[in-house]
Amino acid sequence: MNRFIELRNGFAADRLAEPEFQENTSSTRYVGQWALETLNVHQAHAALAVIEGDMDGQNVKPGAGVTVGVMDSGVDLTHRELVGASITETFLQNLPDETRADYQTNGGYSHGTAVTSIMAVQPNDAGFLGIAWGANFKMFTAPIGSHIPENDIRRRTFDWDDAYRDVLASGVDIVNASYGFTGTFVENYTVNQLRAAGRLGSSFEVIAQRGVADPSIFVWIAGNDHGNPCDRGDENCFADSSSTTGFSYRATSPGPEAGAVAKLPELQGHNVVTVAVGRDGRIADFSNRCGIAGPWCIAAPGVDVTAALFDSVAPSPDAFRVLLNSQGTSAAAPMVSGGLALMKHFFRGQLSNRELLTRLFATANKNGIYGSSSIYGQGLMDLGAAVSPVDNAQVMTNSRVGTNGQGGHSIQTTQLRLGRAFGNSLSHSLAGREIAAFDALGAPFWFGLSGLAGTAYQPSSLGRLHSLMAPGKQAGGPPARGTRMTRTPYALAVHQGAWRVGLYESPATAESSLLNLAGNAATVTFKAQNGFETTAFATFDPATSLTRTDFPPRQRTSDVGALLAWRPPDTPVGVRVGWLREGNSLLGSRATGAFGRLSATTCSPGSRRPPNWGAGAWPSTPRSVWWPRTWAAGSSTACCG
Repeated sequence: MNRFIELRNGFAADRLAEPEFQENTSSTRYVGQWALETLNVHQAHAALAVIEGDMDGQNVKPGAGVTVGVMDSGVDLTHRELVGASITETFLQNLPDETRADYQTNGGYSHGTAVTSIMAVQPNDAGFLGIAWGANFKMFTAPIGSHIPENDIRRRTFDWDDAYRDVLASGVDIVNASYGFTGTFVENYTVNQLRAAGRLGSSFEVIAQRGVADPSIFVWIAGNDHGNPCDRGDENCFADSSSTTGFSYRATSPGPEAGAVAKLPELQGHNVVTVAVGRDGRIADFSNRCGIAGPWCIAAPGVDVTAALFDSVAPSPDAFRVLLNSQGTSAAAPMVSGGLALMKHFFRGQLSNRELLTRLFATANKNGIYGSSSIYGQGLMDLGAAVSPVDNAQVMTNSRVGTNGQGGHSIQTTQLRLGRAFGNSLSHSLAGREIAAFDALGAPFWFGLSGLAGTAYQPSSLGRLHSLMAPGKQAGGPPARGTRMTRTPYALAVHQGAWRVGLYESPATAESSLLNLAGNAATVTFKAQNGFETTAFATFDPATSLTRTDFPPRQRTSDVGALLAWRPPDTPVGVRVGWLREGNSLLGSRATGAFGRLSATTCSPGSRRPPNWGAGAWPSTPRSVWWPRTWAAGSSTACCG
């Protein structure tokens, strides 16, 4: 887990330094998107790169595999910042397409193009960057663009119920709805009024998606009414000497279309309302407040947001047709829609849309001013937190997740360190395999198993095998003879006749590869003249040493064992048998956390022959060693819990 955070933060810093994340640079080819840093999008993009193993970030496409529906005026598919994006356009109920000519009088501002660009602009070393540019986008034209006049019959006859049905039938995961009613507020409606209100009532029934196991998420705008002029007697209209009418709106709640989630239970869990904040992080002057919709409302940047204009016919090389000061809750909504798409990608579709929305709310920034739910709802969206574990991620050992540490083991203490008897075969076999750990909200985070199961000793499997099978043989010199106690800086040994007592020594001997698995020990050895030798030992647990930092602390245990060996004098053949009882390991391997606890009892009989057996004359002074290729049979029992 610490490694994940370390890698993510390092890559995030590099990502944030890229011009497309910045507001402006010295080059006119970059205009950047300041809001991305505010929402910690760089951290979310970096987290995606880490879990997908793409540390240069060239192949990760944030939002990949997720489909975002955009109900809006249309989109300029030829815009150079959108070239390469996965965007399709459907003209609902034969509405007309936007053209450049439609926007000659307002600088090329296309509402749908601007909204889509905030999510979908591609990384092309120019302009700015979309929050989830790797997603699939489906534009569904609706009669909200200025190219369809207010008195146009197509506005009056447009069937919104059918429109919502068509959009949902297309298989979208998220629907961005950057539109709504003005000058009216949900707090002034009763439940019955909402369900009977013109086109709204029947539309809510479609949006509710009753019977759908995983309903699509609708992202709405709270509205831009706050401070706008109003007439005496209008709802939420208060005296304001600075207003042209002497009155202005106090938009203490969203409009009825977005805010209905506060009063209609069938909409709760898959509908979210967005309010807009400015560069200083505070609610924008124009933005409606969350009000009674606070539990289903979230804040995102909506002031001076960079967005795409309708592209001109022949722009100059540095003219990327972007608007530097787009503002409104219409800009905040695609921030949230794109953020949800990025989250769905990160969690590999393992979280339902309801769970995604719950997580979005739970991980939002609620510090300081964002603790005011009547203004900011659940707080300021934080995508870096949304794709990071809440509390400690647990590897679960039961069927329940998200239980705040109950029934699982921390991923930070879950390790398996193999002893030299196993080589590195297991870590190789686990390469490319993953294990899932779940945070307190039940979200899965994947970790490479090979990173959790490694070797505890020498890196070379051949070296470990050689050390195990012939511990007494030294390269470039004669093999060792007799009993060898490997000394440590604190070792102490006492000899008395045939007896030897040692403290804090490794009981590894030339006569036994088995004891080479043990650590520092207290040893008692008896060696008789008839060739009989026995050693008994009890180890000191190395994991309790203050100098041991490569493995999590564990309960103090001791390994005990014994070696019996017999070779009659002047006889080249001998026998041996060893016994090792490991209290917290298996052939030197250690496990913690979700890998359980290892213990083993190992027996190892063997035979001995001289080093030049079958190779000619015997040496004048035979050296007794255990031949590296002697046979050994053994058994181990392990318990894991």
